[in-house]
Amino acid sequence: MNKASERTARYDAKSTRRYGLKLNLKTDKEIIDKLDAVGSMQGYIKQLIRQDMTLSPYLRMLVLKDAEGYELMDVFRENGLRKARLIKGDKIVHVIEKEDGNITVEEGGA
Repeated sequence: MNKASERTARYDAKSTRRYGLKLNLKTDKEIIDKLDAVGSMQGYIKQLIRQDMTLSPYLRMLVLKDAEGYELMDVFRENGLRKARLIKGDKIVHVIEKEDGNITVEEGGA
């Protein structure tokens, strides 16, 4: 093993963790197709996990179950507030969870 490979192996052992995912070609076909279609599987999976971590249980329920017909674009924190941006056709809706737990919905904007 050359010195560069040794350095990489030491760095990986100290600073990274690898996860594997086993998918069934028949029962997980839609997942396989989606992962094959994204540019970066690692980036896509990390984005989904970060979105999931950002949503509070109440906001998750509201966004993912009650927003029928809307597609979740992204979730993020801004000025200490949890926000979700949804889209349906050319209509954009922002769902905002305030510090007191109340939810507001704003239509329009980017």
